[in-house]
Amino acid sequence: PDVNSYGWWMDEKQKAESRKKKLKDLELLGNYFEDARAYSQKENQTPKNLNFESMRGLFDGTKNLYIRADNAKAIMDAVRFARNYQVQSIVIRGGKEVYVVKDFLKENDIPVILSKMHSNPSREEDDIDIVYRQPAILKEAGVTFCIGYDRGHDGQRNLGFVAGSAKAYGLAYEDAITAITYSPAKIVGIEKEYGSLEEGKSATLFLSTGDALDMLGNQVTHAFIDGRNVDLNDKQKELARKYGEKYGIEE
Repeated sequence: PDVNSYGWWMDEKQKAESRKKKLKDLELLGNYFEDARAYSQKENQTPKNLNFESMRGLFDGTKNLYIRADNAKAIMDAVRFARNYQVQSIVIRGGKEVYVVKDFLKENDIPVILSKMHSNPSREEDDIDIVYRQPAILKEAGVTFCIGYDRGHDGQRNLGFVAGSAKAYGLAYEDAITAITYSPAKIVGIEKEYGSLEEGKSATLFLSTGDALDMLGNQVTHAFIDGRNVDLNDKQKELARKYGEKYGIEE
């Protein structure tokens, strides 16, 4: 947390209390990471601390530390904090202001999961479309990124359309596809099995009669997970067919 950020409603006493609490929280968090790192240096600990066991891979690069941060300063502070405790692999999730710190991210080899593309900029001085242009900006800067969606499981249906927005605002079509297929697989470390159509990889894909990145043209006809054909029928489609036949409406 930014120890010097305060709510507009706070008086001087409340600001001082807020800063004191944030400093204390940072100290506790730092102690926790230090203890976890020390714990990980011994292979077989007795008794086992399950929390620290789950953090072992953070200090040898076999696991990612995912940090939710949007503000540019918060992103930089979080990366520096994690690196101070020898965390090897850091991923920023959210990243609404990553365009401000793109050079910092490139220099520190920090990948980003963009999950707030369909939102307004957070800075008054920024262009209204800056958040939509972030994928193209990160691509040009050489920052590894993928596109996510921040509205829960029911919003995942819009993931392709978010990639379509990135394409409309400067990202090449193939790069937009990569941002929702291979790039996320690479960031989470499963690119050897998923993310692209190659021999030996999982047959997880879908087919569309229209442009999958265009909400007007998109029409998914088939989907496969690990080679298994997924039944795409549902109640809404059954009702559409039922009343389409009744009233002579073509699909």
